[in-house]
Order: sequence, then C-alpha cells, then structure tokens
Amino acid sequence: MARHVIRVFAIFSLLASAASMAGCYYRQGRLEKAVVAEINNKCPAVSKPCQIDLNFIDWVDWDAMTVFAPGMDNLEINRVLGENAVGDSRYPLSLVMVLRHNGRVVYVEEDERNIEGYDGGEVEFYEDIDRSLYRFVSYPHGAQMTVERLLGRNGPYYSLKCVNCPHD
Repeated sequence: MARHVIRVFAIFSLLASAASMAGCYYRQGRLEKAVVAEINNKCPAVSKPCQIDLNFIDWVDWDAMTVFAPGMDNLEINRVLGENAVGDSRYPLSLVMVLRHNGRVVYVEEDERNIEGYDGGEVEFYEDIDRSLYRFVSYPHGAQMTVERLLGRNGPYYSLKCVNCPHD
C-alpha cells in the first residue's frame, strides 16, 4: 500500500512539474547546441570570423532573444522578463538565454558555466553584454551575429557579437 502511494505521488509530482512548464519550453542545451551547429554549418573556416543570422532558430515562434550574464539571480531575470520564467533552483554561474514572442516567454535555457574557463562548444555574448548598461542584452529575430572561434579548455568556443543591433 505504501509503495503504491509513493508511486502515485511520484507520478503526480512529475505531471505537476510538466504542467507548470506548459507555456515555457525548457530543454537545457538545445539552443546553445543549435547555435554551435549553425556556426559549424555557415563558418567552416576556423581562422576567420564569419556571420550567422538568428533566424535559423525555427522550432518555436519568437521575436526577441534575451541573454543574461552568469551571476544574475532569478529575481533580477524575472523582473526584466516581467514574469516568473526562471526558478530559484538555478546554478548561479549559468548563462540564461530566453526566447520571447509578443512579450511572453516561450523558451528558457540555462547553461552552466565553468568558473575555470570556457569549455568547447560553448557560446558567449560578453562583448555585447559589456557594452550594455545592464547585465543582459536582447536581440531581435533578424539579428546578424559575427562569430569568432576561440580556444577553450577542451576545444573551441564561440564569441558572438551583434552587428545590426542597437545597444544602450
């Protein structure tokens, strides 16, 4: 009997967790992996900077992408977003990328960062974030990004900078 109750509780908890995410697709790493795949597709030359267009992100309708620097807590991020999209259990050194459509969050991704340096396959937006007055930056759907390959701890990582975006 007790085992049955625990099993029912576990299933209920799983369903409640899934229901709470209904308006927000959370798949850690999907967006960053897609950006890296697009870079590898459009930028075969390792030594030269190149450009990608964020329009390739097509698995969800979106019109703005906001990237939050590691170290921003969930309260700060949710205040910027205007809704509770990021929970309080997040890793504090995570890069948080959010896709929005008509002002509503449609996708949240939290990618943990290593304090010792970049790992291969990671993307970073620090030049744009550093030019901002804040610790986040937003990009429109048609943002053109220059890409620079840099040497990480176990392979290349990628620095992205918007070339057609207004900045603060």
